[in-house]
Amino acid sequence: MLVSWLAVGVGAVLGGHSVVQNVQNTGHLLARESATVTALRTAVVNHEEIGHQLLSDKPADRVQYLRQQDAITRQFQEAVTIFPGAGGMRATVVQASQSWQRGLSTYGLWGEQVQHLRGDHSADNPNYGAATDDVVAQLSSLENPALAAMGDGLDRGQTLDRALTAALIVYFRRRMVRDVLNPVAVLHEGVARIQAGEYEHHVAVARHDELGELAEAFNAMAATLSRNHQNRRSARPTTR
Repeated sequence: MLVSWLAVGVGAVLGGHSVVQNVQNTGHLLARESATVTALRTAVVNHEEIGHQLLSDKPADRVQYLRQQDAITRQFQEAVTIFPGAGGMRATVVQASQSWQRGLSTYGLWGEQVQHLRGDHSADNPNYGAATDDVVAQLSSLENPALAAMGDGLDRGQTLDRALTAALIVYFRRRMVRDVLNPVAVLHEGVARIQAGEYEHHVAVARHDELGELAEAFNAMAATLSRNHQNRRSARPTTR
């Protein structure tokens, strides 16, 4: 019996380390991908506003506009190297880049076309805006797989819960319920609340062991999600 307890204890420690590492890795990946999406989305929206000015024959710095266009092109190229091919994420980046270029070309706003654009084309503004909205939507969709990866990582904690509960005797089970299961249950509840849109939710960190590290990793991811959610809302144009 003692050997079984020791085996379960060792399994709990190793499982805790594994869960912490998984969550931390997912958090770093999520932060990098979300920062890339936010920067691209903001740049595309800002570039769109100048495009509307050009279509409306309003004064605009065409040279600077083309420089921004080149910078966004490089951002798309970098994003292709950041997002994984699994799940079609990299393909989505490529598709968004192609859609962005196609929309600009359609309305005379791509590359050398800009220098030859003359007259009032403000009638094209609604369709041009809709084309940019499609690109922004494609970029926003890239965040969903990262959130799913976070959920998969934390699901390993639930598996650990079930294994510990089934293996421990009453006394040891009480200890584990107090020291392991309850903290992990709090994290599971936190995941559910974030998935429901409560991005400001955090969990209390009152431990200095693996589960304390897991709680800190969770709070770091929650802060990243909250910050990116606010950036996404502020980046959307309010008027056409």
